[in-house]
Amino acid sequence: MEQVRQLFGSHARDCRVGQSPPRNDSVPELYKDSSMKFYSTRNKNNVASGAQAVCRGISEEGGLYVPSEFPVVSKEKTESFCGAAYEDTAAEIVGMFLPEITELAEYTRAAYSRFCGDPAPVVQIAENTFITELWHGPTHAFKDIALTLLPHLLSGSK
Repeated sequence: MEQVRQLFGSHARDCRVGQSPPRNDSVPELYKDSSMKFYSTRNKNNVASGAQAVCRGISEEGGLYVPSEFPVVSKEKTESFCGAAYEDTAAEIVGMFLPEITELAEYTRAAYSRFCGDPAPVVQIAENTFITELWHGPTHAFKDIALTLLPHLLSGSK
C-alpha cells in the first residue's frame, strides 16, 4: 500500500474492511454504487472506473490502470477458497475489484469451461513444494487464465 500511496498520493485508499463483496450473482445496492477507482500509472489525475479501465485497456498517455485500493481478504475467507471451484473463487476475487460487473459468476463459468479440468490446479512436486499449473486452457499457455475471461469482462463493462 505504501508504494501505491507514493505513486498516487492522497488518491490511494486502503480498503481494510475485513469482508469481501459477495459473489456477484446478486450484488446488493451497497456494492453497485461503490465502484473501485483505477488510476493511470503515468497520470494520477486520470481516473477510471473498473469498467472503464477494462474497456480502455491502456490510458490515453500509455499508462496502465491500477486499482486505488487493495481489498484485504480475511483468513477465514481465504480458507473458504480451499477446495472451491476455480471459477467461483475467481468471480469473488475479481468482484472485489469490479463490483459494477454483476454477471461475474456467469462470466467465469463460461470462460473457464473451455479448460481441460481445473483451470489452475495446485500440484505437489516434492514434500513441501507445490506449483500451480497454468497450461490447461485452450491454447495451453498461462495467458489463457486472463484472456479467456477478458471478452466477458468487456461485454459486462459496456
